[in-house]
Amino acid sequence: MLRAVNPERNVNRSWVCRIERDLFGACVVSVTFGRAGTHGRTIRRMVSDDAAADRFLASALVRRRGSTKRCGAAYRVIEALGFDELLTWLGA
Repeated sequence: MLRAVNPERNVNRSWVCRIERDLFGACVVSVTFGRAGTHGRTIRRMVSDDAAADRFLASALVRRRGSTKRCGAAYRVIEALGFDELLTWLGA
């Protein structure tokens, strides 16, 4: 879970990513984002394998790194279960 907060600009954003398997064994990446404390919006993308899921997540995290310029607040890691290696690679 990532969170971006800047009270002066009224920014309070949340971003959560999950990599899961569906009932048929396909790899699904779910990203939920929006204002913290709300249901937010969830998008799901089916990917071919775990490596494709890691690439999708890495590209999404790189975009989150640019949030200071876009929305005025940097995302901070609140919770990371199972993504330690990827976060180290990204320098988060």
